[in-house]
Amino acid sequence: MQEVMAMAGFPVVLGAKQGQQPEVAAFAVAEAARRRTGLRVVHACDDAAVSLSVFDDLTQVVAGHGHGVDVHFLVVGGDPVEALLQEAHRAAAIVVGADHGPWVARLLGAEISQTVATLADAPVIVVPPVLPGTRSRRGIVAALDVGGEVDAELAFAFQSADRQHEPLRVVHVAGATSDYPRRRNRWYRIEDTIDQWRARYPGVDVQTVVEPGHPVETCVLASAQASLLVVGQPASEHPRLASRAVVARLLRRSNAPVAVVPVGHDRTRTSA
Repeated sequence: MQEVMAMAGFPVVLGAKQGQQPEVAAFAVAEAARRRTGLRVVHACDDAAVSLSVFDDLTQVVAGHGHGVDVHFLVVGGDPVEALLQEAHRAAAIVVGADHGPWVARLLGAEISQTVATLADAPVIVVPPVLPGTRSRRGIVAALDVGGEVDAELAFAFQSADRQHEPLRVVHVAGATSDYPRRRNRWYRIEDTIDQWRARYPGVDVQTVVEPGHPVETCVLASAQASLLVVGQPASEHPRLASRAVVARLLRRSNAPVAVVPVGHDRTRTSA
């Protein structure tokens, strides 16, 4: 029988669904273990038999990756997006599988993970259905849009690197070559903020870099072998890296799990 670790702060919430890849649940269990907190598995469904089948599958994954995590299962009725947005109010992080259904389903609004990631008031980690080379993945990549607030994103990235004992690469996507000098000057100003986080986490190996090019292509390339890509939650006043379109494309194309962190989020400190 596994020893259950003492819960600390808000739990990690796993948005469960039928047919979900086991990698998603395994990531959620590992995230809860790293934070030394509990895991709350939420399935939005009006059919108890379906939920029972989903939980049976998840129980096997937890048994293999449990690490002593205290796991609670919850069935709720109604819209899964609304259920997870409600859970976000009291979650350290939400973990969901990536939306990789047919384009017709996406057209009809079936992009659950994308919607939750862009609206939740807690960090949402979107895990791709397959994690190629999981064992060899290492390093946290934080992609910053220096036109907006970056403290919450940097907090999440530094804390993740510290918990996982992995290096952190902070990338500023500078955009087109003609825009590069102006945005690089902005980057120099934000270096002071990064230095403050360095001082809080002196054990984290940090590299900073300014990259020209399109945000999606640059982020996908930068995180190709990373264990986690961290980006800011989309905001309408920032049309570049923090835009809904860019984040949506990152969630569809990234081979690494993507953490979408809301601006001003302060629960990142709760379960560090």
